[in-house]
Amino acid sequence: MPVRIRKRSHKHGELIVMGAFKKPWRELAKVLRKTEFPLRDTEPFRAKGRPLTPKRQRKDVKNNRYALMPIDQDALNLALHARLAKLEGWETQPLVLGKTLGRELESFLKGDFKKAGMFVEVEFGNTASLFRDLFKFQLVSQSKMGQVAVLVVATDRAARLMDSNVATFERVVSLLPFLDFVVALPILIVGIEPSDWTPIRKHYNRMKRVAEKHRVKCYTFEEASGL
Repeated sequence: MPVRIRKRSHKHGELIVMGAFKKPWRELAKVLRKTEFPLRDTEPFRAKGRPLTPKRQRKDVKNNRYALMPIDQDALNLALHARLAKLEGWETQPLVLGKTLGRELESFLKGDFKKAGMFVEVEFGNTASLFRDLFKFQLVSQSKMGQVAVLVVATDRAARLMDSNVATFERVVSLLPFLDFVVALPILIVGIEPSDWTPIRKHYNRMKRVAEKHRVKCYTFEEASGL
């Protein structure tokens, strides 16, 4: 289940990454393309004593049906972090702030990864986390801790099968006109999704069969994913 990559730029981020940061980008892209999308357990229901509803789902109240979410975003995040941490020369949890305005500033904020002035944030959390990432990038720019950033998020189609209100590639792209006013650092926005949806479709259908045994009505894979 190889990964398909989509790219957009803020302040010529892709041009800068492909030029001055070609090597770290190639390493990052290789990790992204070879990382599988982990799937949740087929059994979608909560522990004993809790309501018989799927663990990860969106409920359509009007139609009383559930859209299941088979992609395990936490496992995906851990897998990417583990693989990047093994690469030579990659710094994990780099500081966002250094010296700015002529003085050293303390900060609890850290990035996910950094190599040769390229900051990387991997974000499969909710939209609020996305704005925190953008704030970090502005601090990186102000304190001269990096020259360019890469933001890795899921596409809308993949995010629909992860959780509700997940930060997506499409959402970041919609913010690009406004970023010019608030984020000085060039950014390459990377959206990832499976290049082959078949394994996820099959897993969704297995989850759906289990749910329907519990008399829980579910949308089809195509309806839930928007494919």
